[in-house]
Amino acid sequence: MKELHEKQAWLQEVITGRGNLKEKVEKAQQYYSRSIEDTIVSKRGVSAYQRVDIYAAGYVLRLVECLKNDYPYLLKFMGSSLFEVFAKAYLLTLPPNGWSLFNLGRRFPMFLLDTKPTPTAGITPNPSLDIPIEIARLERAITEGWICRGYRRPSYQ
Repeated sequence: MKELHEKQAWLQEVITGRGNLKEKVEKAQQYYSRSIEDTIVSKRGVSAYQRVDIYAAGYVLRLVECLKNDYPYLLKFMGSSLFEVFAKAYLLTLPPNGWSLFNLGRRFPMFLLDTKPTPTAGITPNPSLDIPIEIARLERAITEGWICRGYRRPSYQ
């Protein structure tokens, strides 16, 4: 049973840790004293590294889809490509820290505020950069309102 827990912890570190895949694998190898080959089996010509890469990429894409469902108006306002850039950056900067998908997007409006460009000396601030932040704040408030009342948020798509 200890072996299974060690493998799960190793994989969780590689999937949810910060950095690129190579850095995360190296960190997990050092921390857990187990190599990728000791943890993941190569199958059908797909290396252990490739298998973990596929799984990690799929994990992020699934979480991006969850954020799209939580922020449908922001998605519509920004467009899918731009939304995905911010969603992936959010997930890499502030990885999920709990099991509930309800909490996944809780810090997204603050992330948008924190990453908003700031005007430099002599350049006038652009108030239109606040629009995505305000849309995200409103959508999160709506989601929390529905959940606190025991309802599932309706789909507006």
